Amino acid sequence: MAEVVLPDGGRWEYAYDGLSRLVATTDPAGGLWRQEYDVNGVVSATTDPTGVRVTQRVSADGTRRSFSDGAAGGGVATDRLGRVVAVTGDDGSDRLVSYDGCGRPVAFTDAVGNVTRLRRDSAGRVVELVRPSGARTSYSYDGCGRLAQVTDPAGGVACFSYDADSRLVGETWPGGERAWYAYDECGRVTARHVPGYGTTRYTYDASGRVVGLQDPMCGRRRFRYDQVGNLVEAVSGTGGVTRYEYDQLGALVAVTDPAGGVTRYERDGHGEVTRLTDPLGRVTTACYDAAGRQTSQTGADGHTIGWEYDCSGRFVALSYDGVVHHRVERDFEARTMTVTETSGVRHVVCWDANNRLVSRSRGGQAVSWGYDADGRRAWMRSPGGARTGYEYDPAGRLVRVESSVFGAVAYEYDASGQMSAATAGSVRQEWEREGGFITSHLVRQGGVVSHTAVGRDDQGRVAWTSRDGSHTAYTYDEANQLVEARTEDGTARYVWDQAGRLAAETTAGGGDIAYSYDAAGQLTGTSTDGVLSARFSYDAAGQRIREEHADGTVRTYRWDTGGRLEQVTIDSALERSRTSLFTDAMGELAAVDGQGLFWDTATTIPALLSAGGQDVVSVPGFTATVGAGWQTPGWRQAPTTSTTGADVWTTTTAGSPLTTGPGAGAGLSFGAGGELLLPGGLEALGARVYDPASRGFLTPDPQGPTTGAAWAANPYSYAANNPVGFTDPTGLHPLSDAEFDQWKDQHKSTLAKAGDWIGDNWEYLAAGAMVVAGVALMFTGVGGAAGLALMSLSGALTSGGISMAQQKHDNGSVDLGTLGKEMAIGAIP
Repeated sequence: MAEVVLPDGGRWEYAYDGLSRLVATTDPAGGLWRQEYDVNGVVSATTDPTGVRVTQRVSADGTRRSFSDGAAGGGVATDRLGRVVAVTGDDGSDRLVSYDGCGRPVAFTDAVGNVTRLRRDSAGRVVELVRPSGARTSYSYDGCGRLAQVTDPAGGVACFSYDADSRLVGETWPGGERAWYAYDECGRVTARHVPGYGTTRYTYDASGRVVGLQDPMCGRRRFRYDQVGNLVEAVSGTGGVTRYEYDQLGALVAVTDPAGGVTRYERDGHGEVTRLTDPLGRVTTACYDAAGRQTSQTGADGHTIGWEYDCSGRFVALSYDGVVHHRVERDFEARTMTVTETSGVRHVVCWDANNRLVSRSRGGQAVSWGYDADGRRAWMRSPGGARTGYEYDPAGRLVRVESSVFGAVAYEYDASGQMSAATAGSVRQEWEREGGFITSHLVRQGGVVSHTAVGRDDQGRVAWTSRDGSHTAYTYDEANQLVEARTEDGTARYVWDQAGRLAAETTAGGGDIAYSYDAAGQLTGTSTDGVLSARFSYDAAGQRIREEHADGTVRTYRWDTGGRLEQVTIDSALERSRTSLFTDAMGELAAVDGQGLFWDTATTIPALLSAGGQDVVSVPGFTATVGAGWQTPGWRQAPTTSTTGADVWTTTTAGSPLTTGPGAGAGLSFGAGGELLLPGGLEALGARVYDPASRGFLTPDPQGPTTGAAWAANPYSYAANNPVGFTDPTGLHPLSDAEFDQWKDQHKSTLAKAGDWIGDNWEYLAAGAMVVAGVALMFTGVGGAAGLALMSLSGALTSGGISMAQQKHDNGSVDLGTLGKEMAIGAIP
């Protein structure tokens, strides 16, 4: 094949040598990709259009392959039978695999020498997994060879059941909770139920595409496709229709939201988005190099972000409007990365040989972490020297946290590994669950007892809460948006438009508030009882810059060129304040009014560690500050929500003041759920700042929404328009309570995760076949970075593409019963 002509006229051209080997590929944008071969005909090097060259060398006997891009390299070693026996990383450390006489993997040695062993039966099935700590997980099978039971190191047993076609239909957890799956006659998953989350249902068309979906997060959704399988319509549970248009190549070129707003995309020969026009006509443009790496982005406000790469194609510098903001240096052998800001501030990040984050410093002040043989966090040290230690039971569940500043927290669990009690000093919390959902929460403190009961509807949503006799009932629409909160003192009602924007609100006191928006979903004004009460203004980037209230209060916001809040000014009859914020090159809020902030970034959701030199600790079930000691966030353990009452948008408590010395910002405090509270009632939630008073974020979501969700067309939406059941601690995507608990409690290791090690290392269990395939894939000659889609550019990428999430955390085992369903849903943009 010499040429491929695409429907839009684009051409792929291929050139070969005298032995018919592919040596050059020219893409539709004119980029030339080259391949070289050794004397044995094996690909020895590839060069992309920008000159980045990757080489591969194969030993004479074919058992060792090494590769390098000039800056870093690695290798794979196999035995004479082609089985992978060692993988060498960039730092030169090896990960080893051992086999039994039948060629089956039986031992894995990580880069620091910890060994995980597998014991097999005569049929070759894994019957026991022994972790480096000695903890043992056992597996048993039925007469058909299907996994029947998993017993965790603490003795908890999970059972699995199948239908006549060997499809997984049920799971029984150690505590008796049941998960189940249903299928149609074609073997497709039509329903699944997960304890603590709820039931998800699917319907399909004749081509096997998902056309209907109902889940606990978004309620009902419907999808329609064109004749070639492109999604052309997504309908939310409230009837809002989002339409999608495509070009001749099937690339998305326009999205029309339920309110009629149109967002358009233009692309280059690589298919990368080069121009985005929003519903207000504001234009954002992007440029890429010949290999598809994004080199710049110019927003509607005229500011340009630039990315610079080295000769190996790695990101090395970020600039704003042509001025370098910071540079990045990497030492692969030492496993360190140094980020130097033009101000002179240096950040040094270090990982161990197993790619776990072990230290990071800013300006000489460091946070460090240590791990046990099983890879679980063993300790953490704050910049001030405070040490926090972690202990686990045989099943890997966190049972004790001890802080050198605040003392110890002890945890207890039920049979299924769900937290049932937590004790810190004189404060004890107890939880009861039914079907995986919390039904009761008890807090005992200094002789005072507080009890919260929780009721659920048939879809698993919170139907009511009762705290110490104060009862609140909740009602939702078909898209799972909150529409009513009823208490004895009154009822709060919420009306959402087709685009998921709050159109009207009736407060518990009887006041009526109307909200108005522009075509981009920006809040432009509110009226209370028919009288204009506030006006809101935004800049060209969609960031709120000014509020004018009827009582004379004026609030202004100033943003840096990277889109991060850097100043809040409040001018009213009762208050005049100015708060300065600084976000560093790592994309983290590093200071408020000059008081330094440090974060625990070795977690999925970063938690505040220190403010102005004052230690803060956030652990499952508790947060602690010097001024207030241990605090409980409530029955949900989720921040920025009230556990009872009609006002569900504000934080549970006023928070604990962070007394950080002279110059500390007035009003800066730390919420019981771990959230950083800023002056004016604002809450710093990861990539964005949340304003409870206006029921949304101050800036648009930098990531794309869930397709078909009622709030998908509202880029300022908070917690899926349902803060009773959801939260958004990262500012990037709403999480259900079950998802939040799983994300935040990184130490949790329930039986549901008993098989995660095998799942994480399945390529080794397949005798390294996928490792070899992955190495080969590197040398196909066509590839390179796909570039950053403008509509999904995250805050972390805006700050330089530096992610602290490079250490591996357990995410649970693969859900075999829904694998096919997940593949189908993956086709929905």
